[in-house]
Amino acid sequence: MRRRSVLTLQMSGAIYCTLNEDGEMVNRGRFRTTAKALEKWFTDIPPARVAMEAGTHSIWISEQFQELGHEVIVANVRESRANLG
Repeated sequence: MRRRSVLTLQMSGAIYCTLNEDGEMVNRGRFRTTAKALEKWFTDIPPARVAMEAGTHSIWISEQFQELGHEVIVANVRESRANLG
């Protein structure tokens, strides 16, 4: 099953929502925008397509997601839904 995650990045934390193939929400939560927190939340989940808004933290976060085996799309917030496909 291919999952998709959408992130909203903020200075102190991120909000995420994970959807299954049917577009149903299967998980959501928050984590601090630190490398350690990102690894804790996303190391053990199956590879997913992750869409996130472009911003201050998007470069290093997208690189870390890729290292964890996820496909990453960094986009303008208004374009994120279209990019998830």
